[in-house]
Amino acid sequence: MSKTVVMVGVVLAVLAGGCLLCLAAGLVAGEETPSAASAPNEAPDEAPGAPPSQLNGRYACLYLSILIMGSATQVTWQAAAMPPFTIDGDSYESGNGSGSIAVDERVVSFTDGPYDGWRGFLGTDTTGSYVLFDGKEHARVRTNGAKRGDLKCYRQKD
Repeated sequence: MSKTVVMVGVVLAVLAGGCLLCLAAGLVAGEETPSAASAPNEAPDEAPGAPPSQLNGRYACLYLSILIMGSATQVTWQAAAMPPFTIDGDSYESGNGSGSIAVDERVVSFTDGPYDGWRGFLGTDTTGSYVLFDGKEHARVRTNGAKRGDLKCYRQKD
């Protein structure tokens, strides 16, 4: 009788772990990440409608990652290898060169320099103002939340 109970317990533990892996596989496959799980400091976006001069500042970037440790899954924003960049008026500069930007509604477009062709969604949350870039197709604007591999670049406080 006790062997049966132990076996049932083991089977349930395996099934529970498998369900967590199923959830993680869905996230890894690129499904939408819940805003509360992807960034605990997120609040509804506010439309900045900002001219380029209001975007002035230095931006440091994070990327959305999913860590799978056994049967546990953790969704986190981690420091990105992407060099920080500085916006000043209608231009930008990074460690790898410089170019210009244009803003239309909530989209900033980069021209020339290392981020030529990149387009990002402008947003704010409780952490601050940010530019959200699609991590795979840099010219595509992600307006419906972040996915694994996306880059969120926050304006740094002075």
